[in-house]
Amino acid sequence: MNPNLPDDLLDQCLKIVRVGGRSLAEQGRIRTGRQIHAKKVRGLRDYLATRGAVLYGRTLQGTFMRRFIHRHQPKAHPRVALLAGLGTALAIGGMAFVNDVIGLTVLMAPLGATCVLLFAAPQSPLSQPVNVIGGHMLAAAVGLGLHFAIPGSFWMAGLAVGLAVAAMVYLRIVHPPAGATALIAYLTAVSWSFLLFPVALGSVALVAVATFYHRLMRTPYPAPLP
Repeated sequence: MNPNLPDDLLDQCLKIVRVGGRSLAEQGRIRTGRQIHAKKVRGLRDYLATRGAVLYGRTLQGTFMRRFIHRHQPKAHPRVALLAGLGTALAIGGMAFVNDVIGLTVLMAPLGATCVLLFAAPQSPLSQPVNVIGGHMLAAAVGLGLHFAIPGSFWMAGLAVGLAVAAMVYLRIVHPPAGATALIAYLTAVSWSFLLFPVALGSVALVAVATFYHRLMRTPYPAPLP
């Protein structure tokens, strides 16, 4: 240190050096702290991104699985449920009476499925008279035709149902229970009379009962024209 410099000037220089050194050290610590903080933030962001992807995947998987058990139907009032069950019981009971007591063959298993649509979903396009009668008769005709053309083949049984479904879709008379009618016609029918008894008579009688029942309950059936 130069001994010729005044003491005041020397003190000021030493103070500047000390202050500058502290500033540089503080800046170094701040810079190092910021780097550590940035590194932690990047690590946390990467972790959350990975964890988020896993959770999102689980959420998608859970949503997909819930689709199999979610009930899409709106909640029904107990009165509506009871009326649907009562109409079905009266319809099948009356047709069973005609079948056993009077001797007319009007009852077959697919008509039980038809009752579900007629009394639980009367406004559905699949429940309308042309769908019920036309679907059952068309499916029975297809099943009978293949039964007499190529009998005794389970492959033809599948073809009977497939052709019946395709024809119903094309003609816009889809009725899901009629798929069973095609299968029964191919596997068990013995003559073309099956098309009339029980298919035609049974489906017409069931539509008549449903129409009368819904009139009494003041439910619009058949559905109004668009």
